[in-house]
Amino acid sequence: LYALTAGAHPGPTLRFGGNSADDSAWVADKGSPLPDGISYGIAEEDLAAYTRFASETALAANVSLIIDTNFGTSTDPRRFGLPHVQAVVRHPELLQHVSAVEIGNEMDLYSHQKPGRAPHRNASYTEEEYEVEFGMFLRAYEGDGGLPLGMIQAATYSSANGDWGSRLSGLVQHYASHLASVSLHRYATSTCSGKPVSADELLSDEASRGKVDAYRGHIAASIAAGVPFVIGEGNSASCGGQAGVSDTLTSAL
Repeated sequence: LYALTAGAHPGPTLRFGGNSADDSAWVADKGSPLPDGISYGIAEEDLAAYTRFASETALAANVSLIIDTNFGTSTDPRRFGLPHVQAVVRHPELLQHVSAVEIGNEMDLYSHQKPGRAPHRNASYTEEEYEVEFGMFLRAYEGDGGLPLGMIQAATYSSANGDWGSRLSGLVQHYASHLASVSLHRYATSTCSGKPVSADELLSDEASRGKVDAYRGHIAASIAAGVPFVIGEGNSASCGGQAGVSDTLTSAL
């Protein structure tokens, strides 16, 4: 991927987390019992693997990492998110390859409980409440966590529909000096509702230009605050893709 673009340029950024971040926690070792609501224990061997991969690819492809941390299982950063950050900071050979740390994943969907996942917030959870909790986690990560200033990737909403996203510009302006980037997620189409997606739908203007148009205000607000805007997740169809479309040349086009 790096070699496809000529000249000097940043390398690929790999994000470790997503939905799994809000089900994970730092553990002393892999044999430790997992806390309630946690399905994966992050241990030293995981960080060693991250470090080894980043180090091996640093010269050839300048790979950087985004580490996603648990925001969903507890509103107290000291429970799960902070120990994870502290562990990363204790490894400067890893931290030098980390471009950003995320605080949770798709919190606008926290009230939409998924089968087999622990509840994250109640059905009335709002963007305003998220802002308060985000500030608590950010201060904990930079304070007790020792995370350098300007390394947080904010927002990470699944979309900016309805009430969510209306307060994003204020959040970015308030925390601009603390942020590495602002991230929203946007897939060209979706199979989440159970409706199949056709090749024509994937190739439509709505699936490309239409998705960008919905974010123009958020992009402009981020740029105005001096914070880069990125699409942290995107692909042909959310909820696993569409057989016969996502796995064909259509999705590459």
